[in-house]
Amino acid sequence: MHQKEPAVMNAKTARRTPGLSRRRFLYGALATVQIVPGYVLGLRGQTPPGGRLGIAGIGVGGMGRNNLKRCAEGNAIVALCDVDPNYAAKTFQEHPGARTYVDFREMLDKQKDIDAVVIATPDHTHAPIAMACMRAGKHVYVQKPLAHSVFEVRTMTEAARQHKVVTQMGNQGRSGDGARLVCEWIWGGAIGAVREVHAWTNRPVWPQSIEVPRPAETPPAPAGMDWDKWIGPAPYRPYHPAYHPGNWRAWCDFGTGSLGDLGCHILDCVVWAMKLKYPVSVEGCISTYWHDLWKKTEPKNENFPRSTIVRYGFPAREGMPAVDVTWWDGGMMPPDLRSLRKAARWAIPTAACCSSATRASSCAAATARARAFPPRPRCRPSIAPSPPWSASRRARTATRPTGSGHARAAAPRPRTLTSPALSPKWC
Repeated sequence: MHQKEPAVMNAKTARRTPGLSRRRFLYGALATVQIVPGYVLGLRGQTPPGGRLGIAGIGVGGMGRNNLKRCAEGNAIVALCDVDPNYAAKTFQEHPGARTYVDFREMLDKQKDIDAVVIATPDHTHAPIAMACMRAGKHVYVQKPLAHSVFEVRTMTEAARQHKVVTQMGNQGRSGDGARLVCEWIWGGAIGAVREVHAWTNRPVWPQSIEVPRPAETPPAPAGMDWDKWIGPAPYRPYHPAYHPGNWRAWCDFGTGSLGDLGCHILDCVVWAMKLKYPVSVEGCISTYWHDLWKKTEPKNENFPRSTIVRYGFPAREGMPAVDVTWWDGGMMPPDLRSLRKAARWAIPTAACCSSATRASSCAAATARARAFPPRPRCRPSIAPSPPWSASRRARTATRPTGSGHARAAAPRPRTLTSPALSPKWC
């Protein structure tokens, strides 16, 4: 039988309705309260009712462990997956209530209480794992760099739109004050028109050189580790400690070198503040190695270079003049830093990525008018802080990952998965 909807109670009806006291009106009003964001309720970081997420972690022995510690604040860590359980043992101990897995596909098939997944595996498996999670309807947080190739990034972007999931790349500086202050300074004209930018890092801090050959030794993989699953979509090779743990960043089949590791952080501020899209020119140079007099060691191209200088040329855009952006790594830095440090009284770091404030100075230090920076931005702040990732549970529109231009391509994107890195075995 159709029921008549109850009348809406408000202050006007409360005054004119016989027998309805102020107390009864307040009771009725409180009964209609729905869930609102925690900051509205003054919860100061606490999770509002109904906002608790079931979160899984894939690749939890390194950076994934730190990510899960933050996600555990107000959420439930329900599943953990790592191909090397011994390497991830501390994370397993920190979340005793979570079920553990070696194969992420088994985890997605068996466990139905997962709302979102944190992915912090080596670079070459970011895309296939994230694609499987998005197809399963899971929101994903993928550590930087977002993927191993531009094709993978574009494919992931299309998948996020198709499956209507919330996505985010692990580029923590985008949510900090440093990068936002630089944007305010540049957009407010505090230092005038910027025509030259330099960014640098001391990476690699692991063994890396294009002359390094593939190891000939084939020691056994650590006990309990599933090496085949670690290799994933990459061409197979035997285990060697030169790859795992950590040093995989140097190898072209697994990592993305110094630029892929730190460029996502350092250049994000530059791309955002300077409103960069696509360069019209790119020039790169690397160091070489001579093992004896006039005897050059030929490159093996298994590793990325030990040091690089990459120069990008960008055209004028959105009222800004053309700008040249130079990337330095391997300990190399711009030649004018000494004079800039003297003028601006800055302590120039060996890596321009130590903190959000340092990242901001990496963009600022590249300009010819650095000392013109005011201690506080003179323009009115216009960038709102990013909402907590867990607060996006009910958002149903796909968002592009943050970062240094990832997934911003305007060129036609492939609609089908044809790359060997996204083979049916892994997707």
